[in-house]
Amino acid sequence: MSEAKWPQIPREATGARRELLEWLHEVLAERSPWRSLHEACKEVKTGVHGLAEPRLGVNKATVHRWLHDQRLPTPDSLTKFCDSYNKAVEGLDGYSPIPDDERGKALALLADARQQGSPEQRLQDQRARYDALSRTAAEVQADRDGLLAELADERRTAAERCHLLEQRLRTLQAQHQRDQRHLRQQRRKGRVETSRRQQEAAAHAAAQQELSNAQRLITELRHTLTTSTEAHEQALADRDATVAEYRSELTAVRDRLATLELRQADRDAADAAVDEAIATVEQAHTELRHDPDPDTIARRDQQKEVIAQLRAASDDPKAVRRILRTVATTWTNKDIDGLVFALCFTSVYNDWGPSLARCLARTAKVRYWVPEPFSIDRLLRGPGLGTKLWCELRGVRLETHMDWPDTYFRPHKKTAGSR
Repeated sequence: MSEAKWPQIPREATGARRELLEWLHEVLAERSPWRSLHEACKEVKTGVHGLAEPRLGVNKATVHRWLHDQRLPTPDSLTKFCDSYNKAVEGLDGYSPIPDDERGKALALLADARQQGSPEQRLQDQRARYDALSRTAAEVQADRDGLLAELADERRTAAERCHLLEQRLRTLQAQHQRDQRHLRQQRRKGRVETSRRQQEAAAHAAAQQELSNAQRLITELRHTLTTSTEAHEQALADRDATVAEYRSELTAVRDRLATLELRQADRDAADAAVDEAIATVEQAHTELRHDPDPDTIARRDQQKEVIAQLRAASDDPKAVRRILRTVATTWTNKDIDGLVFALCFTSVYNDWGPSLARCLARTAKVRYWVPEPFSIDRLLRGPGLGTKLWCELRGVRLETHMDWPDTYFRPHKKTAGSR
């Protein structure tokens, strides 16, 4: 049987108590058919009126205190234990009951254990233990005195060695300081020598550079002196040729001037004809401006009608949104642009008209792009790629105009009224 499930015998138990506990442990853990103390002390029916009693005659707690040397069994309880054990293993193959001689030996061990636990025996054991502890204490005291003497000697020797080491350290520090001073002096001398050599090298290089520059200047002067005469003669020849060209050109200019003076009369007549044509065009433009075509008149009437409806419904935002939605869904792009332009010049002193123009542009999904500040390059390039892509992704119509009312882009900061 495994001993891991059975209580272990305390180490403090000695003499007859230990022999009795070892016998109990051997009977239960090695010779019995049970695997644990719980199974050994399990209650079973005795057959008398259907009552249940512990299998070994004593309960589990009692046997547990026996095995832990917390209490000694009485002779009657030990005898009952042996009888119950013999009845429990009777008839089981491989398990023998406790013989009478073994029971008597156990009872004798119990008597010795009880005698061992008597006051006289405990006093005798305590005296023997005290004598042993006194001898041990005396030996420990003697060892302690010897160790203290050795420790004092070691401390004295260590103090002497420490003093010698301190002296040696001070000597080494002084030597190190002298070496450092000498090394600094050598470094300073080396730096001075290196600086002097560098200065000499720089002066020599500067002298070499000046010498090379002087040689180069001498070479250039020689070349200039060699070629100056030829250059001077060539410059005189070029000047004579230029003077001849200027004289021929002056003669041609004089001839051209005479020709232009002859044509001045013809030019004055042409200017008079141009002025007359411009006056005729302006008169026609004035007549067309005062007498527009029927489509323009109808478009203006339609714009005035819608503006009047918006003025009447200015206190009803839902009606205003309904009118703008109708215009955005039923009018053409040109008519919508004209109405937006007209609204921008309505209520100039507040933001009522321009705000409706912006709302109409959002409803009609149109965006106006003006090249501001105006330049021909910006007008030719047109809107940027980002603006075009934004309008294309959102289904917004992009219109380019050279001039557009500022009120459309810059709302009034302070309004004077609702209309």
